[in-house]
Amino acid sequence: MNEQAEAWREMLAERAELPEARLSGEDVGKLSKLEASIRSQLIKYGFGTFPAKDLTVSRDSYRPEKEGFEIGFELSASDSVRLKWAYQLGLLDVSHGSETNHPGLVVFDEPRQQEAAEASVAGLLLEASRIASGRSQILIATSEDLSKVKGFLKGIECQLLVFEGKMIAPISDEASF
Repeated sequence: MNEQAEAWREMLAERAELPEARLSGEDVGKLSKLEASIRSQLIKYGFGTFPAKDLTVSRDSYRPEKEGFEIGFELSASDSVRLKWAYQLGLLDVSHGSETNHPGLVVFDEPRQQEAAEASVAGLLLEASRIASGRSQILIATSEDLSKVKGFLKGIECQLLVFEGKMIAPISDEASF
Protein backbone atom coordinates (compact mmCIF):
# COMPACT_ATOMS: atom_id res chain seq x y z
CA MET A 1 0.00 0.00 0.00
CA ASN A 2 2.91 2.34 0.70
CA GLU A 3 4.01 2.02 -2.93
CA GLN A 4 0.50 2.81 -4.13
CA ALA A 5 0.24 5.81 -1.80
CA GLU A 6 3.59 7.15 -3.02
CA ALA A 7 2.57 6.68 -6.68
CA TRP A 8 -0.69 8.53 -5.91
CA ARG A 9 1.16 11.44 -4.28
CA GLU A 10 3.46 11.71 -7.33
CA MET A 11 0.50 11.75 -9.72
CA LEU A 12 -1.24 14.43 -7.66
CA ALA A 13 1.94 16.54 -7.69
CA GLU A 14 2.26 16.14 -11.47
CA ARG A 15 -1.42 17.01 -11.91
CA ALA A 16 -1.01 20.17 -9.82
CA GLU A 17 1.71 21.34 -12.22
CA LEU A 18 -0.61 21.15 -15.23
CA PRO A 19 -2.13 24.46 -16.34
CA GLU A 20 -5.76 24.99 -15.36
CA ALA A 21 -6.74 26.30 -18.79
CA ARG A 22 -6.27 24.13 -21.86
CA LEU A 23 -5.03 27.12 -23.84
CA SER A 24 -2.46 29.61 -22.63
CA GLY A 25 -2.99 33.33 -22.97
CA GLU A 26 -0.51 33.23 -25.85
CA ASP A 27 -2.53 30.49 -27.57
CA VAL A 28 -5.75 32.50 -27.23
CA GLY A 29 -3.93 35.54 -28.66
CA LYS A 30 -2.78 33.53 -31.69
CA LEU A 31 -6.31 32.26 -32.33
CA SER A 32 -7.68 35.81 -32.02
CA LYS A 33 -5.08 37.03 -34.50
CA LEU A 34 -6.01 34.20 -36.87
CA GLU A 35 -9.70 35.16 -36.63
CA ALA A 36 -8.91 38.81 -37.35
CA SER A 37 -6.71 37.91 -40.32
CA ILE A 38 -9.33 35.59 -41.83
CA ARG A 39 -12.15 38.13 -41.36
CA SER A 40 -10.11 40.93 -42.90
CA GLN A 41 -9.18 38.81 -45.89
CA LEU A 42 -12.74 37.57 -46.45
CA ILE A 43 -13.94 41.15 -46.74
CA LYS A 44 -11.22 41.89 -49.31
CA TYR A 45 -12.07 38.74 -51.29
CA GLY A 46 -15.79 39.57 -51.53
CA PHE A 47 -17.04 36.79 -49.23
CA GLY A 48 -20.82 36.98 -49.16
CA THR A 49 -22.44 33.94 -47.53
CA PHE A 50 -22.62 35.69 -44.15
CA PRO A 51 -20.91 38.72 -42.55
CA ALA A 52 -17.20 38.04 -42.02
CA LYS A 53 -17.52 39.35 -38.45
CA ASP A 54 -19.64 36.28 -37.61
CA LEU A 55 -16.75 33.91 -38.28
CA THR A 56 -14.79 32.54 -35.34
CA VAL A 57 -12.00 29.98 -34.98
CA SER A 58 -12.80 26.99 -32.80
CA ARG A 59 -10.76 26.82 -29.60
CA ASP A 60 -10.90 23.01 -29.91
CA SER A 61 -10.30 22.22 -33.60
CA TYR A 62 -8.73 25.55 -34.68
CA ARG A 63 -11.02 25.49 -37.73
CA PRO A 64 -13.34 28.26 -38.94
CA GLU A 65 -16.86 28.16 -37.54
CA LYS A 66 -20.03 30.22 -37.24
CA GLU A 67 -22.16 30.21 -34.10
CA GLY A 68 -20.18 27.27 -32.71
CA PHE A 69 -20.60 25.06 -35.78
CA GLU A 70 -17.91 24.20 -38.29
CA ILE A 71 -18.50 25.89 -41.61
CA GLY A 72 -19.29 23.31 -44.25
CA PHE A 73 -21.76 22.84 -47.05
CA GLU A 74 -23.69 26.06 -46.47
CA LEU A 75 -21.02 28.01 -48.39
CA SER A 76 -21.15 28.63 -52.10
CA ALA A 77 -18.29 27.02 -54.05
CA SER A 78 -16.58 30.39 -54.55
CA ASP A 79 -16.97 31.39 -50.87
CA SER A 80 -15.57 28.01 -49.86
CA VAL A 81 -12.47 28.75 -51.96
CA ARG A 82 -12.21 32.25 -50.48
CA LEU A 83 -12.35 30.80 -46.95
CA LYS A 84 -9.59 28.30 -47.79
CA TRP A 85 -7.39 31.13 -49.10
CA ALA A 86 -8.03 33.23 -45.99
CA TYR A 87 -7.40 30.36 -43.59
CA GLN A 88 -4.14 29.27 -45.22
CA LEU A 89 -2.78 32.81 -45.47
CA GLY A 90 -4.11 33.56 -41.97
CA LEU A 91 -1.97 30.79 -40.51
CA LEU A 92 1.07 32.30 -42.23
CA ASP A 93 0.06 35.78 -41.06
CA VAL A 94 -0.03 34.63 -37.42
CA SER A 95 3.43 33.11 -37.75
CA HIS A 96 4.98 36.51 -38.43
CA GLY A 97 4.25 37.93 -35.02
CA SER A 98 4.12 34.80 -32.91
CA GLU A 99 6.16 31.70 -32.39
CA THR A 100 4.55 28.91 -34.43
CA ASN A 101 5.59 25.82 -36.34
CA HIS A 102 4.60 27.25 -39.73
CA PRO A 103 7.28 26.52 -42.36
CA GLY A 104 6.82 29.93 -44.01
CA LEU A 105 5.62 28.46 -47.31
CA VAL A 106 2.13 28.44 -48.83
CA VAL A 107 1.32 26.95 -52.24
CA PHE A 108 -1.84 27.62 -54.23
CA ASP A 109 -2.66 25.66 -57.38
CA GLU A 110 -5.21 27.31 -59.64
CA PRO A 111 -6.63 29.73 -57.07
CA ARG A 112 -9.28 30.86 -59.55
CA GLN A 113 -10.97 27.47 -59.44
CA GLN A 114 -14.75 27.57 -59.13
CA GLU A 115 -14.54 30.69 -61.31
CA ALA A 116 -13.77 32.97 -58.40
CA ALA A 117 -14.38 36.58 -59.34
CA GLU A 118 -11.42 38.48 -60.71
CA ALA A 119 -11.74 40.99 -57.86
CA SER A 120 -11.38 38.08 -55.39
CA VAL A 121 -8.24 36.83 -57.11
CA ALA A 122 -6.80 40.36 -57.21
CA GLY A 123 -7.49 40.60 -53.46
CA LEU A 124 -5.80 37.25 -52.88
CA LEU A 125 -2.67 38.34 -54.72
CA LEU A 126 -2.53 41.64 -52.85
CA GLU A 127 -2.96 39.92 -49.47
CA ALA A 128 -0.41 37.23 -50.38
CA SER A 129 2.11 39.95 -51.18
CA ARG A 130 1.37 41.81 -47.94
CA ILE A 131 1.56 38.69 -45.76
CA ALA A 132 4.70 37.28 -47.40
CA SER A 133 6.50 40.65 -47.48
CA GLY A 134 9.97 39.18 -47.77
CA ARG A 135 9.68 36.88 -44.76
CA SER A 136 7.91 33.97 -46.41
CA GLN A 137 7.27 32.42 -49.78
CA ILE A 138 3.89 32.04 -51.41
CA LEU A 139 3.79 30.13 -54.68
CA ILE A 140 0.75 30.47 -56.91
CA ALA A 141 0.43 28.32 -60.03
CA THR A 142 -2.21 29.13 -62.61
CA SER A 143 -3.06 28.51 -66.22
CA GLU A 144 -4.94 31.83 -66.30
CA ASP A 145 -4.45 34.04 -69.34
CA LEU A 146 -1.06 35.78 -68.97
CA SER A 147 -2.47 39.24 -69.73
CA LYS A 148 -5.03 38.81 -66.91
CA VAL A 149 -2.33 37.63 -64.52
CA LYS A 150 -0.19 40.66 -65.35
CA GLY A 151 -3.22 42.87 -64.75
CA PHE A 152 -3.83 41.25 -61.36
CA LEU A 153 -0.17 41.76 -60.41
CA LYS A 154 0.06 45.41 -61.45
CA GLY A 155 1.47 47.32 -58.48
CA ILE A 156 2.12 44.18 -56.42
CA GLU A 157 5.65 43.31 -55.38
CA CYS A 158 6.26 39.77 -56.60
CA GLN A 159 8.22 37.65 -59.01
CA LEU A 160 6.34 36.32 -62.05
CA LEU A 161 7.74 33.19 -63.69
CA VAL A 162 6.19 32.21 -67.01
CA PHE A 163 6.60 28.67 -68.32
CA GLU A 164 5.89 27.88 -71.95
CA GLY A 165 4.00 24.67 -72.45
CA LYS A 166 3.29 22.14 -69.73
CA MET A 167 5.38 22.24 -66.57
CA ILE A 168 4.76 18.59 -65.81
CA ALA A 169 4.80 15.98 -68.56
CA PRO A 170 5.21 12.22 -68.72
CA ILE A 171 8.78 10.97 -68.86
CA SER A 172 9.39 9.04 -72.04
CA ASP A 173 10.93 5.59 -71.93
CA GLU A 174 13.91 6.91 -73.89
CA ALA A 175 14.75 9.51 -71.25
CA SER A 176 18.16 8.96 -69.76
CA PHE A 177 19.00 9.82 -66.20
